[in-house]
Amino acid sequence: LFALARVGAITLPVDARWHEDEKRRMVEFFAPRLLFSDDPLPWIEGCPVQLADDVWKARVATASEDAPIAHAPDLGMVVSLSSGTTGRPTGPLLTHEQRYARTVSQMASLGFSCYDRFMTATPLYFGGGRAFTLSQIAIGATLILNTPPFKAQELARAVAETETTALFLVPTLLPLIDAYGIDRVHFGIIIQLGLLIGIATPPMGIGLYIVAEVGRVRFEKVTLAVLPMLLPLFAVLILLTYVPQTVTFLPDLILGKQ
Repeated sequence: LFALARVGAITLPVDARWHEDEKRRMVEFFAPRLLFSDDPLPWIEGCPVQLADDVWKARVATASEDAPIAHAPDLGMVVSLSSGTTGRPTGPLLTHEQRYARTVSQMASLGFSCYDRFMTATPLYFGGGRAFTLSQIAIGATLILNTPPFKAQELARAVAETETTALFLVPTLLPLIDAYGIDRVHFGIIIQLGLLIGIATPPMGIGLYIVAEVGRVRFEKVTLAVLPMLLPLFAVLILLTYVPQTVTFLPDLILGKQ
């Protein structure tokens, strides 16, 4: 991703689990100049495919490092797809400047630093996993790739063996919430609502960039329009957090208290 960004290319990450017809539609819609894949794609026509095989790895190992560096803050870097398996593919084109702003934001809000040993335990296709991964590389931290599928015991062993200092996965929090007697349904609703608020909160909410791109309006205009909507969302989040019965009442009534 960084190598492509360095030369000014735009990357479109695609979920490898998609069906052939879904991937074919992506190629037809975006008309990429090159596809990069671990496996052959014989059903793709009209676009060259570069395999990540031993030949390619050998060429990378001997390649020179004097490629020109593209300079422009508004230069496109990565397309963050929000939909596309059905209908018209949509998603914002994030620029180098926006990617840099996100890295700075994560350093300030999450405490990322060059001393971290961060484990990426989510696919790079997902925006969150990709964003954290790129930020860690940019600030000079140690990055450990451990993408799923894996079992919980395997993940725990990998964290211990690699001396990982930073990792965020909701399932890893389950032992902690169980220890404090927090209801799992209550916790899940809080996580979901928190993520919803996060994608709509400026300046880094990915949902705002999607709306601005699809609606073809300025990002600042979308931000000003959404700010009043955030106040009731924050109020509801506080209510659900400190009054768990607002979440657990109906499940307990139907399923019985767990």
